[in-house]
Amino acid sequence: MADKHRILLIEDCEGDIDLITNALEETGFDGEINSIRDGEDAFEYLMPNKIDDRPPLPSLIILDINIPKISGIELLDALKRTHHTKGIPTVILTSSAREQDINRCYEHHASAYFVKPASYAELVELISAISTTWLKLAKLKLG
Repeated sequence: MADKHRILLIEDCEGDIDLITNALEETGFDGEINSIRDGEDAFEYLMPNKIDDRPPLPSLIILDINIPKISGIELLDALKRTHHTKGIPTVILTSSAREQDINRCYEHHASAYFVKPASYAELVELISAISTTWLKLAKLKLG
């Protein structure tokens, strides 16, 4: 039996964490959801000093670019330059629709870029599409 999927949500707004988590649960996602509220903690979680201290890697990262300490774009760049994390699909879910932010994220190898929708119903639809695409349809790097 395959392991359940793990999603790492890197988001600083508690309300958005709750909304995204609820949307995932509403779409039937039954894996593990971990949330981290700033870029520095996310960096330490994904790239600890010792390989033995590394938690199981997520199947998918959902990343807001507007997070404290280390920005989401800086974190994305570090993740995509690191051997053990570069293959993890990293989907940007943020409030910024700025062309500069979109282009920078794709330059740093974001898997996809989405602007947070205005309604909860639209969020559930978007989260369902993200979950289906990356956790059911896409063939992900193993190990």
